[in-house]
Parts: sequence; C-alpha cells; structure tokens
Amino acid sequence: MKKAIELEQSIIAILKKIRDDFPELMKYINETPLSKISSNSLIITKKELEAYSNSLYEIYSNYSTTHSA
Repeated sequence: MKKAIELEQSIIAILKKIRDDFPELMKYINETPLSKISSNSLIITKKELEAYSNSLYEIYSNYSTTHSA
C-alpha cells in the first residue's frame, strides 16, 4: 500500500492531467468520493485517499477512451 504522501502526489498528478487534457471534467470532481467522506472526523485516512485516487484515475481513463485530448 502506498504512503499517504505518495497518494497525495498521485491525486495531484491525475487532477493535473484531467485539468490539462479534459478541463470539462473539473466540474464533476466535487462529486467524487473524497468530497463525501462519511466520517465526522476531519482526518482523511489512507484508505479514503486511495479510493479517491482510484476514482479520479477511473474517471480519466473512462473518459479518455471516448474523447480525444
């Protein structure tokens, strides 16, 4: 499992790719799982970071198969 800092870097990288390649997707980023954390805690776990990173990658991957950058 990746460290929290590696997950954060991964999230930043995929967000940059989304912003650069498909800026129209940025409006949907607020609808991804990290913005809907179920816990009342302000602490984000590695599991939540990993899920968020995976969901961003999936959004990018699925969209890029049907649209050109």
